[in-house]
Amino acid sequence: MQLLDEDSSWSLLCREIFPQKNCPSELVEIGKEIARQCHGLPLAISAIGGHLKKEKHTVECWEYVSGNVNMVLKTTNDPTLEILTLSYYYLPHHLKACFLYFGFFQEDCPIEVFRLVNLWVAEGFVKPSRWNSIEQVAEEYLRDVIERNLVFVHKYDSFGKPKRCGIHDLFRDMCISEAKKENLFYVLDTDDAPYYHVVSGDSNSSYHGDFEDYDSSDANIEYDGSDNSPVNEHEYRCKISDIMLTTRSLVCHGINISQQIKLASGLLKVLNIRMESTKFPMGILELINLKYLHLGNVREIPSSISRLKNLQTLIIRVMQIKSMPSEIWKMKQLRHLLIGGFHLLDIPDVQGEGTNAYFLECLQTLSEIIDFTCKREVIARVPNLKELKLLYSRDAVGWSFVSLNNLVYLCELESLRLDFWPEWKTEKDHFPSLRHLILQCCLLEAIPYEIGEISTLEIIELQDCSPAAESSAKEVLGEDSDIKLIISNNENRLHPFADRYILDLVAQKLCESIKES
Repeated sequence: MQLLDEDSSWSLLCREIFPQKNCPSELVEIGKEIARQCHGLPLAISAIGGHLKKEKHTVECWEYVSGNVNMVLKTTNDPTLEILTLSYYYLPHHLKACFLYFGFFQEDCPIEVFRLVNLWVAEGFVKPSRWNSIEQVAEEYLRDVIERNLVFVHKYDSFGKPKRCGIHDLFRDMCISEAKKENLFYVLDTDDAPYYHVVSGDSNSSYHGDFEDYDSSDANIEYDGSDNSPVNEHEYRCKISDIMLTTRSLVCHGINISQQIKLASGLLKVLNIRMESTKFPMGILELINLKYLHLGNVREIPSSISRLKNLQTLIIRVMQIKSMPSEIWKMKQLRHLLIGGFHLLDIPDVQGEGTNAYFLECLQTLSEIIDFTCKREVIARVPNLKELKLLYSRDAVGWSFVSLNNLVYLCELESLRLDFWPEWKTEKDHFPSLRHLILQCCLLEAIPYEIGEISTLEIIELQDCSPAAESSAKEVLGEDSDIKLIISNNENRLHPFADRYILDLVAQKLCESIKES
């Protein structure tokens, strides 16, 4: 069955609870919220309706259910929910492991298709065919599970492909459970961390929380009686160690396990962790089979990163890493490199190392390079790049708009993002295949008229741009243009470029005050 919209969900819930009469008026709004939290899944609505039918029809009772829908669904033991498990068991063999990986992501968070596909590839679930690349085959797999109504799409990209998708919480729970049985991957969440009642030197004060967030020196840790057996820091760390020695993929949501990295086995192919320290955890370099690495808060990459010869995807979600070591050019298996702002060092001297040295033929995604000079000899060494994001600072040197012309040699390029300070100059032949132009948080006074003359252009989309940019876009297109103009504004959203101006202004004032003093 298709997922239901909010009206159909509420209608079904009412029929389950009140087959012969209407819902009391005081329960309508609460009931609609309960139905909404079932995310359109008919089986979930039917199960929660069966539970509410047996309970007292009071505001207090329904408010409790509204605040605990997932917990109630997990404890109803409704036989209809067993069909969810059957939906998994009846999947074709090649889709089962792929589907389980939807449990890898956090609850109620949109899933980036890009990350999902790269995880499938890292695990070896997808093989390239004679006609299609490995990513294209993975996209076919995703379409299959979407058509089976096991996965829903949040957003499509400019090419009409799913960009973000989601899964019902009940399916996620099942995916995590089945994945643990298969030692496929393990999800460590904040709910898994030990819960302590910590008695400090002051007998009137106490602390409840995860041991990672508390300095227990000069304090006694006591079990609070909330579980059947005591859980302490040592047992918890042993649990993590056991997991890391047996699983192939590990994701940690809100838990820092950087100290246990050295305990991981060579089996580990996927690692997704957060970091409290800004230092790169050197123990990761021992994971020679690692194919997918997602870190947070790391601000410097060691030159020895090239020891991870099998790495395909590297994601680091921080701003302004000093630079990417030149050894990155030796990592032949790299397909996707996503770092929140970094300087890409030039190719080392290749004399005596052959013409294929420092040649990243597999690289498809490169994001986000700061002040990239776009030298032709560098561009030539990433010939199959499909997605490129470049950031140019106000003080950028060694580049010009002319150097951007070298991007024409990226024959496979599908998506280009440029963030830069100078007002914009272009010609209509600069983007001969452009279909969708997105300007986001743009403070341009004018959009080049030549943009409106690009024959392939179908859509110009302005998101949170200045009034001047919006007026300019309308003038560029005129009244008779076939190009579609989309303008959207989020009043609550801050302009990042405006923030940069403010920070620059604050820095100038600070420097002036220092000089005066």
